[in-house]
Amino acid sequence: MEPATSYKNKALWLTSFSKAPSIVDQPVPKASTGSIVIRVLAVGILPYTHLVHTGQIPQLNLRLPLAPNLVCATGPDAVRVENGDLVYFDGIVRSHDDPEVVVMPGHHGSEGSQELRLGEGEWRDSSLQQFQKVPLESAHVSDKVRLLGELGYSPVDLQTISFFCVVGGAIMQGADLGPAETIIIGPSGGAFSGIAVDRVLL
Repeated sequence: MEPATSYKNKALWLTSFSKAPSIVDQPVPKASTGSIVIRVLAVGILPYTHLVHTGQIPQLNLRLPLAPNLVCATGPDAVRVENGDLVYFDGIVRSHDDPEVVVMPGHHGSEGSQELRLGEGEWRDSSLQQFQKVPLESAHVSDKVRLLGELGYSPVDLQTISFFCVVGGAIMQGADLGPAETIIIGPSGGAFSGIAVDRVLL
């Protein structure tokens, strides 16, 4: 695979909640210690994304402007991830020196001074661009041959992992569901609750 620096990086750029996002050319991020640069193959769009991008959910506290996967470049400390690997980026960024400080780039901004510092740094832009710099520990290497070849999944299929992760965590950890116990899900018409119904019926 060619190095990321040989590509252009088109991004969806949001400068105002009262204006539609525009497509701009951004610099291709450079991998540094503790990070990799991925080529974004598919992105999940939540049903309420338009509310986020028009500022109708102020609790998310996004700071504009921002650009709301194959590995193209690795930092010097990467030993497992290689260029060309298929990876899943879970969308969560945690501070290295305080794992309780968490941001979701391009979706959920800061709620305090520490989150603001983390979210305004090199992780501020999210996956609505062709190339994204992500923390090394947030990229999970997947079996490209098995998933894309033998099983015939597409990147669009695989991006639904993020929805199932949210649902799986809620069911397995939050509910602590045991044998012969019942879980009630409601309402069941949204993206996450609909997937939850599908999961518990398996």
